[in-house]
Amino acid sequence: MGRDLGLGFTLLSDGERRVVREYGLLHPGASPEGGDIAIPANFLVDRQGAIRWRHVARRIQDRVDPSTVLAEIGRLP
Repeated sequence: MGRDLGLGFTLLSDGERRVVREYGLLHPGASPEGGDIAIPANFLVDRQGAIRWRHVARRIQDRVDPSTVLAEIGRLP
């Protein structure tokens, strides 16, 4: 199950793609082998579970710059 890495926040590993499906981020058959993969996305979720910021890729190469994520974290109350 989970383990404490001492990060101060939670990381999610979704090997069975349950959360990917919940968020509508499944790209069926898009892997080179024809399997299902996740559409690249980043979410900042507060302690109450509300999504405070998100970036969802329009194509597989569309990745948010880490400095953008850090700036968005800095804007959170």
